[in-house]
Amino acid sequence: MTIINPKSIAGVTSITTPSGSDNLFTVHTNNTTERIRINNDGDVIVGSGITVSPDGDIFATGVTTSTTFSGAISGTTGTFTGDVVFSGTGTNITFDQSADDFIFNDGAKVVVGTGQDLQIFHSSTQNFIRGRNTASPLYVDCCENLHIRHTDTDGSNEETMIKAVADGAVELYHNNTKKFETTTGGIEVFGSVVAENDGAGSGTSEIQLQPYGTDAYINCTASGNLYTRMGSSYDIRTRIDSSGNFYVNSGNVVIGTSGKGIDFSATGQANGMTSELLDDYEEGTWTPTSNVGSITTYSAHYVKIGKAVTAQAYIEFPSMSGSSGVQIAGFPYSAGGGDDIYSCAISSNANAGSQIQGQLSNVTLVLKAPNNGGFSVNTMSSKIIVFSIAYTTV
Repeated sequence: MTIINPKSIAGVTSITTPSGSDNLFTVHTNNTTERIRINNDGDVIVGSGITVSPDGDIFATGVTTSTTFSGAISGTTGTFTGDVVFSGTGTNITFDQSADDFIFNDGAKVVVGTGQDLQIFHSSTQNFIRGRNTASPLYVDCCENLHIRHTDTDGSNEETMIKAVADGAVELYHNNTKKFETTTGGIEVFGSVVAENDGAGSGTSEIQLQPYGTDAYINCTASGNLYTRMGSSYDIRTRIDSSGNFYVNSGNVVIGTSGKGIDFSATGQANGMTSELLDDYEEGTWTPTSNVGSITTYSAHYVKIGKAVTAQAYIEFPSMSGSSGVQIAGFPYSAGGGDDIYSCAISSNANAGSQIQGQLSNVTLVLKAPNNGGFSVNTMSSKIIVFSIAYTTV
């Protein structure tokens, strides 16, 4: 080892040059402490804290202070003290040591994914979380509940906008008031539901479902018609026009409960009125029967409107005899307004048939022909009778 006289270097007591087995270059201070060493690998070692390798790597075990830095930072441990500014082309990223914040200026992005698939950034007055890969969905996972809220810039004035509850409801809010909620059976809306044309202006129509206290409304602002349509071809079933007229385009108006019908109570009433409810309509055929043997029935029909029944028959008897008259039964409804509340029109090919008299006794029509100035049944056979009778039922 060669010792060089370092008297021209203040504070340095010795410098050794490479020789012998250690092959080192060292510099010592007045207290004979080694300060600089160049080892056999070419590393420059300053004290015990800094090593500079021949390929340009710097290893420091203490605090590194610098106003600027250029190049890559690698390693798994280390501490920055103070703010760190990462300079880019026209943008900056800063680590604010006092607030423990990374600050990304306008346009600077947090980019995640090999193909820069996910980006988070602020541009001018807008904020973005952008998934660029159309084949990859964007998930927001949380452990329990997800709340999306509005706050002022100072963190005050919190208002809930969306709330998603694990194993529960998803809620939407307007001005911090809940307006929509999913339920196990579907959805629930708090307030009115409004469906409107795509654009505003003349001809715009709107439909509202509106709860109002103990009442509820279906509101329609259309100036034309309100339709109901069904089926895959949207066939029109009903229509309400602008005057309030109701039309049934296909199908029937069905009264599903006995005793209910169309109520005309809005109209004027006569003295003695007991009901203005039209609760029944029916039409069909019936089978006449008689006390004089089998009847040949050519036709027998009836119509019932409310309590009013009209029955017709075209029949032929094998014979008619006896003072009790011919009794015709089998009417579709019993009489309910008394025996005298009926009208009957009869024609026959019997003698003096135009004078045959009919009397209604509950559900039996008694026919009598004139005999010696009065009405009884004289003997007749194979006679045809056509009659129509109207009466009231229960």
